Amino acid sequence: MAHGRIEAINAHMGRVAVRTEQCYVMADIHYGEASVGDSVRGVMDEHGDQIWQNVTQDDELEVYVEAFDASPEIARRMLHLTG
Repeated sequence: MAHGRIEAINAHMGRVAVRTEQCYVMADIHYGEASVGDSVRGVMDEHGDQIWQNVTQDDELEVYVEAFDASPEIARRMLHLTG
């Protein structure tokens, strides 16, 4: 089970970028609340539906992992952010 910190959110898409020790993980939130800075843990190295624990808010997140092992540039692109 991996852990990371939510570094960015595209609220319109419901997509989050989670920074782990190794990379960025990109996931779409289907259920639950998350904010930038929240600590989350769960399976982050497999595509598909996962249940993550939002440690900061003591709540569960139902997510779909879109990408893992992503670079910062890929994370920005997947969030449709520029810079």
